[in-house]
Amino acid sequence: MNEDFAVESMGGDIFLLGNRSWRIRRVEAGRVRVEDAAGAPPTIPFWLGEAPARTRELSAAVSALRSDVVARLADRRAAVDWLAAECGLTADGAEQVVGYLAEARAVLGAMPSERCVVAERFFDEAGGMQLVVHAPFGGRINRAWASRSGSASA
Repeated sequence: MNEDFAVESMGGDIFLLGNRSWRIRRVEAGRVRVEDAAGAPPTIPFWLGEAPARTRELSAAVSALRSDVVARLADRRAAVDWLAAECGLTADGAEQVVGYLAEARAVLGAMPSERCVVAERFFDEAGGMQLVVHAPFGGRINRAWASRSGSASA
């Protein structure tokens, strides 16, 4: 567990680790004691050590690239060729990105972008409702939304 997350946590807080909810019993020096939260709705913990959050500028570029690819999906071969040329990807790499974005749009019903925020609601194995906000606005905004909604993705 990230030290900053542990320091900001309190007894009774519920967080998600893997696919299970855990309730913090107490935070001690160098230790966090937890118990199974029996599927209670968790918050999504932040792990600063995994990777730095996207900057606002990088998020805008990712959003624009997603939109450009999705606009070309009617002709998938053209989308792959365009992406390979635009980003210097191999044909296989471009095909994987196009496939991933096509599937994401199909599953979500839209492609998250700076102009389209997608809220996805689902029920976990314990029957608790979860909400994921797909919003490519960078780490500062997504983290703020995560503290309100339970989760935010870029």
